[in-house]
Amino acid sequence: MSDESLAPPAYQWQQRGTHGTEVVGRVLFPALHEELREALPISAVGSVRVVRILEPDPSRPDRAPRFATYAPPHVLVEEAIRHLHGTHGVRIFNLSIGYAEPFNDLHLGPLTETIDDLIRELGIVVVLPTGNAPADLSARTPSGHHVIDDKPEFFFAPEHRLSEPGPAALAVTVGALALSGAPAELPGRSGWQAAADADEAAPFSRTGPGLGTNARRANKPDVTHYGGNLVVSDTGNSVQNDLGASLISTSTRGSGGQIFATVNGTSYAAPAVARVAADIAYAYPDASGNLVRALLAAGSTQTSPAARLSDLHRRNRVYGLGLPDVDRATSSDARRVTMTYDGAMPVDTVQIHPMPIPEAFRQGSRRDRVISVALAFDPPVRRQRREYLAGTMKFNVYRDIDPDELAEILQRQDPDDPNDLINDRRRLNLQPGVNTFTHSTLQLRAWVGRNSFVNDNETFLIAVTHKAQTWARDDATYEKQGYALAATLEDRVLATADLHQVLRQQLRLPTRVRLRT
Repeated sequence: MSDESLAPPAYQWQQRGTHGTEVVGRVLFPALHEELREALPISAVGSVRVVRILEPDPSRPDRAPRFATYAPPHVLVEEAIRHLHGTHGVRIFNLSIGYAEPFNDLHLGPLTETIDDLIRELGIVVVLPTGNAPADLSARTPSGHHVIDDKPEFFFAPEHRLSEPGPAALAVTVGALALSGAPAELPGRSGWQAAADADEAAPFSRTGPGLGTNARRANKPDVTHYGGNLVVSDTGNSVQNDLGASLISTSTRGSGGQIFATVNGTSYAAPAVARVAADIAYAYPDASGNLVRALLAAGSTQTSPAARLSDLHRRNRVYGLGLPDVDRATSSDARRVTMTYDGAMPVDTVQIHPMPIPEAFRQGSRRDRVISVALAFDPPVRRQRREYLAGTMKFNVYRDIDPDELAEILQRQDPDDPNDLINDRRRLNLQPGVNTFTHSTLQLRAWVGRNSFVNDNETFLIAVTHKAQTWARDDATYEKQGYALAATLEDRVLATADLHQVLRQQLRLPTRVRLRT
C-alpha cells in the first residue's frame, strides 16, 4: 500500500482520522468477517494506492471527514485520479466521499461532472457510495420516519435521495446492505433490535433514482454491498457501531494494539464493490472499463429481502441491480455461461449481435432457465443540459427471425418512438422493460422462464440501439460510442450437457444498421 499527498508543501493537514484506514480494509481484506468468525488466519489480498484528499473537520470532530481546503473538491479528485492513473496505472478507483444533503434534481455539481468526464477520457472504473442519510437519537430519518416501524417507506422520501457525487452517470454507485440483522448479545440488552434484517438495505443507505426525466427510471444505485446496520435500544435510542450488527474493518481507533473497529456507512459498501471490480479487471486484463462494469452487473443477484419488494420500480431505487459476486462475474460453468462483446459503434446506429443458443439449452421443459444481458457504455456528459447524457442506448433480444429481416425492420424504426416495431413472440420478454433504463449507462435485463425454444433456430439476436441527443449530434468528437455486452445463459437444472463446453465463444461481431434521424 502507498499513501501520497499532492497538497502544496505549506498546507497544514489536520491530524489523520480513521476513515481512510477503515475504507482500505474493506478492499484488502475481502474475507475478514469469515476469517474472524471461523478463527482463521487473516489474509490481505492485493494492493492499494491512496492519494489523500480528506481530513477530519476540526469544527465537527465526530462527523464525517471534510475535503482538504487547499483546492475545490473537483480539483482535488481530478488531480488524484490523473496522478494515480498516469503514474501507477490504476484502473479501478474507490471514492468513499460525498456531501451530506440530497442532490439537486435540476443541476449536478462540478464534482459529479468531473468524475464522469474522467471515466470516459481515461477508460477507468470509479466506484462511489450513495451517501448516508442520518438517523437522530430517536431513530428517525430526516423525513420523520422511524427506521424500524416505517420501513421501507422512508427510502422513498425526498430526504433519502442520493447525495453527490453518487448520481455520476458513468460511475458505479453503491448502496448499503446489512450483513447482520442482530445486535451483540451483551448483558442488559433485552429488547434491543437491529433496524435491518441480514441482507436487507441498511436504513442509512441513500436511494435513487439518479438524474433523468422518466419518473420510473432505474439508474441509481447501480448495485449494493454490505455496509453495516443501526441498532435501536430498549429505550428507543439509535445506537451506532454495534459490535453485532455493524461491519468490522481495519482501523486506527483502537488502543492497546487493537487494529479493528466496528463501522457503518455506504463508505464501506463502495470499496467492497471496488474490490469485485478489481478482481474482474485482474481476470480480464484487456477488458475496457465498460466491460468491467457489464460483468459486474452480470454477476449481481438480488438478496432475499430485495426480491420480496415486488414493485420493480421501488426495488431498483433501493437495491439497484443487486449484490455483485466475484465468481459469477468472472467464471462460467456447466450450467451458466457468459459471452462478452467489447467494442464501439457509430452514433445513431443499431448493431445486431448474433447470440448462439445451444440445443441443450433450447430443448426440454419444466426447467428454470435465464437469459440475461448486461450493457455498459460511457457517453459524454454536460451538466448544463437538461439531458445530461450526450447519448442513450438500449437493447432487445429477438428469436426466430433472420438477421437481414430484423435489420430491415429496425432501419424503419423511429428512434424517438419508444414502441418497438416487433411486439410478437419474436421479441423476448426481458424484464425490466426497455424504457426503464433510458437514463442509465449500466443496464441488466433478463428473461426467466421454463418454456423451451424447440422451434427456434440456434441463434438469437441482440439488437443494440444508440441514439445521440440533439445537442450532441453536431459534435465532431462524438462520432463513436464505446460499449460492452455480457450475455449470460443459465439453466439451473441442466443435467444432459455442459454449457461451458458447448459454448466457448464470444458474442459474434455485429451487423450494423443506420437509424433514421
